[in-house]
Amino acid sequence: MEPWAHRGRSTPRSSRQAERRASWRVAGVLLTAAVVLASCSVRSAPTFVPQFSADVEPILSERCASCHSGGSPAGGWSSESYISAIGCTADGGAPVPVTKPADATAPFLKVLTQADHEKLLNADERSMLSQWIKSGAPSLDSLMHPEGWADPRSTNWHGTALRGERFKRMLDYRVPGACGSCHIGAPSQNPKLTPGPVKAPACTTCHTEPGGVLACSTCHGDGTRASPPRDPCLFPNGPKAYAHTAHLQDSKLRVGHLECTTCHPTVDRKNVISGLHANGEIDVVIDKTLGGPDAAYDRTTHTCTVACHTHKGNREHPDWKEPGPLTCNDCHTAPPASHYAGKCSKCHPGVNDMGTAILDKTLHMNGQVSLGSDGSGRCGTCHGTTNVSGGPWPSSGAHPAHYAPHLTVQ
Repeated sequence: MEPWAHRGRSTPRSSRQAERRASWRVAGVLLTAAVVLASCSVRSAPTFVPQFSADVEPILSERCASCHSGGSPAGGWSSESYISAIGCTADGGAPVPVTKPADATAPFLKVLTQADHEKLLNADERSMLSQWIKSGAPSLDSLMHPEGWADPRSTNWHGTALRGERFKRMLDYRVPGACGSCHIGAPSQNPKLTPGPVKAPACTTCHTEPGGVLACSTCHGDGTRASPPRDPCLFPNGPKAYAHTAHLQDSKLRVGHLECTTCHPTVDRKNVISGLHANGEIDVVIDKTLGGPDAAYDRTTHTCTVACHTHKGNREHPDWKEPGPLTCNDCHTAPPASHYAGKCSKCHPGVNDMGTAILDKTLHMNGQVSLGSDGSGRCGTCHGTTNVSGGPWPSSGAHPAHYAPHLTVQ
């Protein structure tokens, strides 16, 4: 008996669904006969439960994918995979799970009653999707795993189960129920296991990042992003972003420039989940070459002591869990005490006149104090405009005479 009952797509959908319903009917007859013989009591046959891969995905692909696919699917909902199909829709308000609750009020079914959707499906297709939702929106028949194994919101989700056992089934294909005994792409895989007919799907079917199952975003982030938060729809109780966004490089906002290893130990890529990295603790070890010799994180108060913030501002020890953002006066006053009182923009590029807003975020948090329009920091960038060899030189007062005294001697 195969550990996963999952049919391929070579059989037409109508035939495949008919086969599945017939198999349930046969099972019901056999079960009923067995019960009658055993106790002379009759029980109802088991209910046919549609599965995503065999029964639902073909309908979504044919009827929904033209609008609900790609980078910007309609309503923020995509029909392209099981995870996206059970996800949320952001259309018309806060994101809500489309398959919850498991009844006719689920957004997945309610939208089918709208004028622009009511004629998309035939009666059989509508019945199939309705029964799938009311059955809990399962992924596929499994003789090995419990219901909800592929659903992140389920208490039976495989991520929760594997983490609870320190990933032993991922790390050793020889233990009972090991991932690598059936699935291609597991961290520890039976060397005799080879790709073949689709029965146990490859791990990379869902974990599509370059690192596969061991990609940082698998446990910590979302998609290609390795830092929290996770998808709030699928992980409503997942880790919060807190100050990660402000510290890590964001290609759109350019608000940070740090790597994960600035505050977290370097991960051994060959033993990502077999060592201390998967010990359930959040290890914070700040790089002192960037954070300063006294750099530290207080687990009790959630505050950081790093050179980045300690510049006599109002919040030199910010709380990691505060939403922010920090203002110019939090790390250093604008302008700092005993500082030239003119317009900040006269000497510092990328800020406004009052020094209360950063206009060019690419120049901030780079460990340098940028002076002058060219950022060179030479005296003339603030005090003069004379272009001479060696850099700008102040043109006021006696500066020209001191720069080239032999030209002024009579």
